[in-house]
Amino acid sequence: MAGINQLKSDLNALQTTDRQARSLSPQEPKGSRPATTGRGNWEEPASTGSVGGIASPIVETAARTYYAEQTLQSSDGLWSFRVKPIQQVTFHDSNGAEVLMIYAEPERE
Repeated sequence: MAGINQLKSDLNALQTTDRQARSLSPQEPKGSRPATTGRGNWEEPASTGSVGGIASPIVETAARTYYAEQTLQSSDGLWSFRVKPIQQVTFHDSNGAEVLMIYAEPERE
């Protein structure tokens, strides 16, 4: 088995260009600049059309919609059952605003 020095020399022989020693640029010492006052122009944020957020708690109303009924089978094929995947559920928050939860349609197998 080759020694560690042999391994180092073999690895260095594979390198085509010599490494160039680089040094880091000097960092400006802390506190060398005098304190200054920042300056900027404040702009009113763009209106999104809503006050924002959902006021807790949210309460589900009786309005649910479903995708078409599907038949699902267990992986071994012994069991099968029918389901109607939920498409959309309607809630109302404590401010009375309507909140919709819309779910993607499951893939059919």
